[in-house]
This record gives sequence, structure tokens and C-alpha cells, in this order.
Amino acid sequence: MRYSRPAKTMLVLAVVTLLWAGGSLIARAARQTSDFSLFYRSAMALHEGATPEFYGERDPRGEPRSTPPPGTAFWAYMPFMSITGAAAVWYAFNVGLLVLSAWCLWRIFCRLDRQRRLYRRTWLWVVIVLVFLSADGVQVGQFSVLFVTCWLLYLLIDHGLVGACLLMLPAVIKVYPALLLAVPPALRRYGQTLWLLPAGVLTGIVLPLVFYGRDLWWMWDGFLRYALVGRLEHMLRPWVVTNQSLDNLLYRLLTDQPQFNEAYPFFPHLHLHPALVMHLTVALKLGLLLLTAVAAWRLGSRVRTQPRWTAMLMLGLWSVALVLLLPENKAPYITYCFPAWLPVLAAISAQRNRWRYVRDCTLVALALICQVQLMPHVARVFMPSLVATAALGVVLLRMAWKAHVPAAEKPESTAEVCAPV
Repeated sequence: MRYSRPAKTMLVLAVVTLLWAGGSLIARAARQTSDFSLFYRSAMALHEGATPEFYGERDPRGEPRSTPPPGTAFWAYMPFMSITGAAAVWYAFNVGLLVLSAWCLWRIFCRLDRQRRLYRRTWLWVVIVLVFLSADGVQVGQFSVLFVTCWLLYLLIDHGLVGACLLMLPAVIKVYPALLLAVPPALRRYGQTLWLLPAGVLTGIVLPLVFYGRDLWWMWDGFLRYALVGRLEHMLRPWVVTNQSLDNLLYRLLTDQPQFNEAYPFFPHLHLHPALVMHLTVALKLGLLLLTAVAAWRLGSRVRTQPRWTAMLMLGLWSVALVLLLPENKAPYITYCFPAWLPVLAAISAQRNRWRYVRDCTLVALALICQVQLMPHVARVFMPSLVATAALGVVLLRMAWKAHVPAAEKPESTAEVCAPV
């Protein structure tokens, strides 16, 4: 399939960005100034025989340890290498995952029916978007690319225990991706929903048991007692402008945060009590969760006539909800909402009106710039990443809502239909 010169040019830029991310990962690891260096030090501590208080103690540089045993199992190779060598291996691992994701996307698009040609036409652009969204996660050594690869593989292997494990693995590594466990019941895959419990045992117990043996039990105990609650408290820091979460936006707007307001006196804010704002945040998040659940349930009505397209849109819907609900929404985590871009880019590609096509492409470019926070530091104070992700969520909700098919209507065609933006 032939692609335009702009697409090829952007692909070269994406590859350069990925190479830069690898260099940044190794350089930061050598200086021990990134998430990866914390992972490496934690792996060394576990290899040397950590105590049952492992999760209750800070690492030598004062960082909290918050990755549960299934996640630390991915670091088992690190104690046998230098930190720069371990970073190079982690980078190669992520590049391999990106290649696998690109292949998954091609296979997913080829499995569609009438929309096959439309989605295949967007494949290169979709891969470019994935690389740009993944760059920040790669350069600090996060699990973002692994999670997205698991979710894309789920769209290919969407039944039985294997599919359940692909959804469960991100959940047992970072906990909050458990929100995507709502996908099978929303798709009326009740049999697969029953597989989620065995999948949790396999990924949460059997996998790390291979690496830690009997120590696994005290590790899980320590994680649940120390890291789970402590991590949530660590995420709520309104003065950190790179954190583009709903929680931080409301705290900045509605409460007095001296550490933040002294640095950015031009940012408007009220003086409400933090406890009141906390309750308001919880209410808004519950409302967002309820709205997503209702839209997902309505979307599930198409699963019999359009199973593949419905599953793809369903995954995108829940992934963007996950990002909006996160108490810490930094650039390395924005990759989580990548599946939401698949139907959006396809709908734009189907646009026949030239000026609307140019307008939509411009908005996509601006949204991606906002999501990866590629802007002056002071501009991030106004939460452009959160605004862009919320706009993407509105588009997905609209698509899912309009895709509902009343029970009385039974379309004869089984073709995949792309809902308009």
C-alpha cells in the first residue's frame, strides 16, 4: 500500500524521536535520574535479599517503591548487568513491543469487513501516533508500551484464558488498568469474564512465584500495606505542573496551594476547603465512570453484527476513561489512551470535505502536541493535556452513543461501520 510523502516524512520524524528516547533513557539511567533508575535499584535490593519491609522503606535516593511483584518480575535480569546495559535491554524490549503493536494493528485492520480498506489506509499514521505517544514512556522506562501491546493483542486473541490474561497483566502490574476489565462484560463476553479470576491467579501469583518463591507472600503483603495507599497520596501534588490530572486541576482552581500559587500568581483560584474539593473530585469521577459505563453498554448492542469494530471502539472508550480518571496523568502515561485514536483517525480519513479534513488533521496535531506536553513549561499550568484528552473522550463517547442499535433493529449487513466524528 502506498502512503503519501507527508506520512513518510512523519514516520522518519517518529523514528528519530524513538531513537532520541532511547538515548535519553540510557543517559538518565547513567545519572540515575529517571523511573528506570528506581526500578534498577529496586531490582538490586530484591536480588540482594530485601526484608519484609521492602515496600515500607524508601530506596537509597528517597523514592517510594510502588511496583507490585508481577511488575518487579520484569526486572529480574537487571542485577546481572550494569545500569546502562539494563537500560539498553529495556529499550530494545520496548522497541520490540512497538514492532509487535504495529503488526497487531495491521492484523486488526485486516480483520475488519467493509472498513478494512479505510483502516488500512490509516495504518502508517496510527503507528506514527503510537510512537509519538510512547516516546516519553520509553525515555523514563515505564510500562506504558507493554500495556498498550497487551490491549492490542487482546483485540486479536479476544477469547478464553489468553485474552483474559492480556487484560489482567497490566492490572496486576499497575492496579489502575483494572478499569479495562470492564471491556469483556460490556461486550457481553460473559464466558471470558469468568476467565478473569484464573487469569489474575496466573499473572498475579504464578508469574512472580517463579522468580520469588516463598518471598512472594510477604512482598504482596508489604505492597498492600505500604505502597497502595502511599502511592495515591504521592500522586496528588497540585504544584507539579507536569501532572495533568483532573484531581490536580480542581485543587489548583478551587483551593489555595501556596507552593503552586507563589510560583504562578497569574493562575486564578478560589479558596475552598480541600476536603470539599476532594468530595467534588470523587463525584465528578464517579459521574464520568457512570457515563462511560452507560455508553459502553449501549455500544455493546452492536457486538453481534459488528464484533471486531465494536471491540476496538470499546477498548478505546475505556482506555481514554482510564487516563481521565488517573490521579497522576503525566506524559509517560498518556500512551494508555492510544486505542482511542484508532476510530478517530479512521473517521477523519473518511472525511470527504477537504476543508473539514484539513481542520480535523490540524486539531489532531494540536491534541497530540498537548498530550505529550511539547510546549513551554509555563503553558502546562493550564492543563492542555487534560483538555486534549477530555476532548478525545467526548469524541469517543459520541461515537459509542451513536453506534447504539435498538433491540428492534437487526441490521442485515455485518459490515463494520465507522461512526462519524
